[in-house]
Amino acid sequence: MKKNTSGINNWESEGGLVVERRQRTLDASYRKSRSSKKLSSKKSKTLASWHRRAAAWILDTLIVVAITAGLAAVLVPLIIATDSTSFSIGDIGSSGYDFGALALKILVASLVALLAGTFYYCLTMARRGSHNGQTLGKQIFNITVIREDGKQVGLWFAFVRQILVMNILFGKIGGPQFLYIPWAVNYLWPLWDPGNQALHDKIVHSRVIRTDV
Repeated sequence: MKKNTSGINNWESEGGLVVERRQRTLDASYRKSRSSKKLSSKKSKTLASWHRRAAAWILDTLIVVAITAGLAAVLVPLIIATDSTSFSIGDIGSSGYDFGALALKILVASLVALLAGTFYYCLTMARRGSHNGQTLGKQIFNITVIREDGKQVGLWFAFVRQILVMNILFGKIGGPQFLYIPWAVNYLWPLWDPGNQALHDKIVHSRVIRTDV
């Protein structure tokens, strides 16, 4: 006499489907919970206002100018003193005036300014710990730069953001020849952007948030 196993098989099949569905539901709930936690964590970060960013930028600019002026005051006279074509102010009107020396001064001053800005922004923003992403100006005004991918701000990221994009792309390329309009639009963009991002933030995928809340 054969046992009727079809009912048992159907019950086992249905039971397996129920267990599988429950497992899928639990997995979906878990993923949703983790997603919600990430979202709430992002929302808890208060974006820095344009006024704080502007104040930090002005202070950083003054610091870079001070560093540049100090280095130039030391380096340029040393270079001119060791240059055989050095000249005095009284030589400007003479026929033997050497424009090469003047070009050398301008070149040295430009290089010093670039190096000062590069080292200042890169070294301060690439610091480890609680001050990562902060220049001295941002540190004083309690704001910091963070990456949208969650990684730490390193030397290369700081160099790309501050020097290549902000200084060269918007400051030099988008500077005098375009009446500084691209430069101004970049810095004013956070005023109407929902994420308080400047154009350079959008290019490198960064955000500026407050650290005192």
